[in-house]
Amino acid sequence: MLFQYNLYFLILSITVIISTTVAFAVWQRRSISLASKPFISMMLAIAGYATVAGMEAAAIILREKIFWSKLEYVGSGSVITLFLIFAMHFTNKNR
Repeated sequence: MLFQYNLYFLILSITVIISTTVAFAVWQRRSISLASKPFISMMLAIAGYATVAGMEAAAIILREKIFWSKLEYVGSGSVITLFLIFAMHFTNKNR
């Protein structure tokens, strides 16, 4: 696999670092709130999505770009779903 690192890759890499750091910090304080587990899941999904998007941004060969682009759909769908679950737990509307 050939990669060309660019500004998008750098920004998405920073997003991965921030998301995993926040997820780790919340994991250490998970007993404080009921919404912490959905929030941790959402942050890890964001990190996964940003990782795949960064790989897609850095890929040079079209076949590889298409591969990473297809994997991005999994991440984007899971982030939206986990945000809804987090919002329901945060507002105590679990039903």
